[in-house]
Amino acid sequence: MPRHNTEVKLPRRSRLKSGIAVVYMAVVMLALIGLTGLAVDGGYVTYTGHQLQNAADAAALAGAARVQYSTVNAVADATSTGLANQAAKQNVVLAPSDVICGHYNRSTSTFAANTTPYNAVQVTARRTVNLFFGKMFGINSSNVSRIAIAMAGGTYDAGLIALDPTRPSLTNGNITLQVNTGGIQINSNSTSALTVKGTSAEIDATSIRMSGGMSTSGHPTLPDEVLTNTEAVPDPLAALPAPIKGAYINRGTLSVNTTGTVTADPGYYPGGIDVKKGNLVLNPGMYILGGPNGLSVKGGTVTGTGVTMYFTTGTGSAYANISLGGAMTLSAPTSGTYKDILFFVDRSMPYDAKNGISLAGNTSITLSGTIYMPSQHLDLTGTSDFYVGNQLIAATVEVSGTGKLIITYDGRNPVTINKVFLVK
Repeated sequence: MPRHNTEVKLPRRSRLKSGIAVVYMAVVMLALIGLTGLAVDGGYVTYTGHQLQNAADAAALAGAARVQYSTVNAVADATSTGLANQAAKQNVVLAPSDVICGHYNRSTSTFAANTTPYNAVQVTARRTVNLFFGKMFGINSSNVSRIAIAMAGGTYDAGLIALDPTRPSLTNGNITLQVNTGGIQINSNSTSALTVKGTSAEIDATSIRMSGGMSTSGHPTLPDEVLTNTEAVPDPLAALPAPIKGAYINRGTLSVNTTGTVTADPGYYPGGIDVKKGNLVLNPGMYILGGPNGLSVKGGTVTGTGVTMYFTTGTGSAYANISLGGAMTLSAPTSGTYKDILFFVDRSMPYDAKNGISLAGNTSITLSGTIYMPSQHLDLTGTSDFYVGNQLIAATVEVSGTGKLIITYDGRNPVTINKVFLVK
């Protein structure tokens, strides 16, 4: 039987529907490709934004670590830190206008550019990202930027501060140095900024911060928190004005060598105060003491409330010294310019590590107030309990003896430290 080819013809409407479906499919595929492309470009832009944010955060933190001391260094550190980061496969280059130093007010959460006191750095990290699929829609690139603000803040409650940036401080012997409710700050950047010697030496404080390193021998007892390689701190009393001799009555030299009681008034004592025996009562006020005596107490008793003693030169060029013996109870003023200041040593007094100021104490000596000698080496020693004030600030400090030296710190004159953190 012969074969016949059979041709089946679809209706015209069916053929039209099939053609439209193909077109729809093509349009849908193109749309999906476009959306996928945009998603890829968008993901790359988002990823670049994350990289820029990391760079801005790091740069702002680096700048904030220096902004309280030098805005020039703050900008330089922020810029170099930004350059060490990458976004979109390129190093993050910060323009001068991208790094701004200023003041951040935490109570209002606002940043004021170029406003003192400088405590914050704002960094804007930018990148132009070239798009691949976006070109299909006429979008060739995307400008991406991220902003970070970091601030330096916080204070450190230091009962003992050694200000000198290069000379180390040390503790010798079996001494116990006790700083109640406060820490110890050593600005020295020496590898032996703090040296502790002695088989039973003990430092009892909340913590110790130093710009350099530490060296120990024997088996000393130290606080749980000992921080090395930290930023040095500024002198918290740098703005305190020095008394002017001429503003006070010249009272010559005061010598007390009697079995009775002598009462003294504030003023300028160019020859200092020398007590061999007897009782000396100091009325409240400022005592400017010249050299070489300064304050020399070989015996007797000395008492005074609301007293500040400023140690400087007398009629000659010799600087005043401090030599304590006998019994002594002194406390600083509770108000006025020299509030809380008990001893203040002339800032121009030359530094002398061997013949600096020595405070040798015992249970009969109680000093209440801040002992401030920013240019001087302080040799602090004792063979028994010695209350050496509420705060000790000196260029360098050496602690020796076999007793317990006690600083009853009460929160006065905290130092500014660089605790840096992001606020945006």
